[in-house]
Amino acid sequence: MSLSGALESFPIVEVLKLVAGSRKNGVLRVDAQGLEARLYLEDGRLTYGTTRRDEDFHSKLVEANMVDPRAWIDVERRERTISDILTAGATKETLEEFMLDQISDVIFRVLRESSGRFAFSEDVSPRFDTGVQLDVDASVVEANARLGRWNEIEEVIPGVAFHLTVDPRASSDGPVTVADDEWRVLSTIAGVGSVEEVSRKQGWSEFRAAQLMAGMVRRGILVLTDDRPSGRYAYGEEAQEPEKDTFQVIGSRVSAHRDEAETEPTDEPKVAEHVGADEEDPGSGPDATSGDDRTVALPRRKGLGAIVRESERS
Repeated sequence: MSLSGALESFPIVEVLKLVAGSRKNGVLRVDAQGLEARLYLEDGRLTYGTTRRDEDFHSKLVEANMVDPRAWIDVERRERTISDILTAGATKETLEEFMLDQISDVIFRVLRESSGRFAFSEDVSPRFDTGVQLDVDASVVEANARLGRWNEIEEVIPGVAFHLTVDPRASSDGPVTVADDEWRVLSTIAGVGSVEEVSRKQGWSEFRAAQLMAGMVRRGILVLTDDRPSGRYAYGEEAQEPEKDTFQVIGSRVSAHRDEAETEPTDEPKVAEHVGADEEDPGSGPDATSGDDRTVALPRRKGLGAIVRESERS
């Protein structure tokens, strides 16, 4: 089964459901304005998804302390699945939650794109066998829910690269109680940190980290350190033209003729001021002098035409 097309004509959710209904094995690739997503299916169920390198997924699992890094070579050799090398503190259920967060985040990213291309290739397996199979409908429901919540997150954190720090006023009204995940955020940022950094170091999706940190901003625990981006003008207001600069030109205007020879002033002049380059003073010019000898002609270099004609005459 080979399937390809444009996201404008075939929404990715419909494509996913079509592939799931046919119970096919393979990978659905999406290329949308720099976003490269891969969603793997087995018997019509989702097993793995990413928008990054496979090595990044491995790092997330290790950072989250979910897998035994010494046994990872067995997964690379496809001798064992990821669910076979879980640490003592991890379970199959926590791995499924981890994968639901991972895959829903991929679908969520794709849903935010308005244009792009997709292609489904049959009988293509992921580099790592997770040992997990997730329902497509459950993943899509979670991805759609994230779309609605993302607008609320952006109200307090404009982007995943913006930096946050602990609000110095957080304890002004008394002791502050933080949950386990919130404490992990505070220990990760170590003074100043971004959603991207917390996501990478904790093995979370960027959405999970952003939602948690946005809640901490609303509770007065974190505060944004970067300046918020502002539009050119507010909604409903007309754009204001920038004010024109005012220049002060020192010295009399000099004729732009390039054929005249250079004149050398014999005495150092006192220079007159003229404000506004477009104002013409009828009493001034290259050869004009005032009664008090304040304004004189400025020296000019010989033009190219004058130099050529002098060489021809000689």
